[in-house]
Amino acid sequence: MSIYCRLASPPVFLRALYTVSVSRDGWATVVFTDSHVVLHVEGTDENMTATCTLPKNLFAEYAVVETRFALHIPTLIDALLMLGPSVVTTSTRAVLAYPTDDAKLLVELTPTDRFSGGGPPTQLDLSPGGVRVLQSLLVTRNVRNHLLDLRFSEAALLAQVTLQGDTVRDLIADFTAAQCTEVSIRIDPKVGVILRGEGGPYGEVEAHVQANSESLLSLSREHSASTRVYTHHLALACGTRGGAAGVGGGGSSGAGGAGGGRLRGTGAVGGGSNARDGRLSSTDYILMGLAVGAGSSGGGGGGGAAVGTLFGGFERLTLQINAQRQLSVLHTQRDHELKVSVTVVVMPLSSVYDIL
Repeated sequence: MSIYCRLASPPVFLRALYTVSVSRDGWATVVFTDSHVVLHVEGTDENMTATCTLPKNLFAEYAVVETRFALHIPTLIDALLMLGPSVVTTSTRAVLAYPTDDAKLLVELTPTDRFSGGGPPTQLDLSPGGVRVLQSLLVTRNVRNHLLDLRFSEAALLAQVTLQGDTVRDLIADFTAAQCTEVSIRIDPKVGVILRGEGGPYGEVEAHVQANSESLLSLSREHSASTRVYTHHLALACGTRGGAAGVGGGGSSGAGGAGGGRLRGTGAVGGGSNARDGRLSSTDYILMGLAVGAGSSGGGGGGGAAVGTLFGGFERLTLQINAQRQLSVLHTQRDHELKVSVTVVVMPLSSVYDIL
């Protein structure tokens, strides 16, 4: 086989997959090299791209001949969650192997405890020793010759800020609840970060993360910059999904002092809409169901909380704005040992008011 990898940290791997999934069709270009794995996803409307880098040390075993193919990421997530929350809460052995005889990706799960249902497996083998192995075969595609590159690095970087990820996601949830269709972002070295939701039926909603806030981890001190993007693009870029806590809360999540954001609206906030154009993907439903099921089961050492961490992006978000007003969102972990990162680039909205 060209690839044989055993995951050392399935929760981190799942979160990376979930964060990089910014396209409705769910397909990603996957490249395995000697030192890392790269996943590249293009937004459906070609206005955003997401690139995930997974270092070799994310895997307990890593035997690779350089290979690339296209893979449906939601299906990969489904395959890894076939045993329910056990992949998060126990040391389930998770292996990726490629290719099989029919050029498919093999996902193999071997739980350390007894298999306890959760859904009909695609293939269940019992060895003489009684070890249960769940195998899923995923269809792959050939990679296109040219991948979409929005060339963010080719324009001068004007401003950047690093924030706690949950603070940003809570504020985006408030904009979503207010049904704002667009969000203006301003990074200012003196005042911090100002986000203003526009286009909603209840007026504008403004959130301010001050420069001295505990939620603001670092801020460029030279120039200020601003841009404007669709709310659902910003939500996908930052790892916000429909059904997450805070949606429909009417500003409660962003207004608290602990979150570091101050929210001000010009009108009442009504019912929320989804960050993915009002629709949840099948993966969203699976993760939500696992979190609820594990949380209500009582035992298992906090399975609900563990599965809940799969929602959204990573702990730290770095927002960057370049001279072309493009927005880059870099997801990084609090734990720097693994050095897993996801970078999402979003094209700006433009009008005569943005130019003036």
